[in-house]
This record gives sequence, C-alpha cells and structure tokens, in this order.
Amino acid sequence: MEAWVRPIPLNSTLADQVHELITEETQDGRVLASSHSHATCSGTQPGWTVDLRIGLSPVVTVSQVFQLAVWEGHVYIINFNHRADLPVDNVVQTSLDSLCPKLGV
Repeated sequence: MEAWVRPIPLNSTLADQVHELITEETQDGRVLASSHSHATCSGTQPGWTVDLRIGLSPVVTVSQVFQLAVWEGHVYIINFNHRADLPVDNVVQTSLDSLCPKLGV
C-alpha cells in the first residue's frame, strides 16, 4: 500500500483526476476493471475508486486499487495491490476508506 498527495490546478475536479489517472495507468497494458464513486473519510468526503488489472502470468492477475479524493488544490491517492482472485480484507478496505484530506475531520 502506498499513499501520496500532489498539487493540481485549483479548478481541477475529482472527475478530471480520475480521468487522468486512468489515462496514465492504462498506457502500459493495464485494463480498467472498474471505476466508481466511493466516499472516503468514513463516508464524509467525496471519493472515487479505480481498479486496474494486469496479468503477471497465465494464472495470476494483480488488481491495483486506487482511492482518490480532491481537496483544496491537491489530489490524495491511496494505492493497494493484491491478487485479483482474492478478496480485499476488511481491515485493508477500512484503511483505504480512511483517506481523509480534510484537516480536523
């Protein structure tokens, strides 16, 4: 799991950032498995989840899950990689959902 924050233009929206991430991350052959609204910050912050897939072998596919949120000119991203055929543990999902860019929340 990794997390990062990067500045974006002040008028950039969550939809803009999702589109940019999908465009960048699918250039190397990864396939978009899903992309949907998914509130973060314990359900209080608009967010988005993107699931990209890449085959490592004929029998192993990796799922790369990105959780995004936009706040005050920055995009906040958490990325978690796991075998696509295995469910995401509840503790991991809770961690992804904890992305909370608002200070004091």
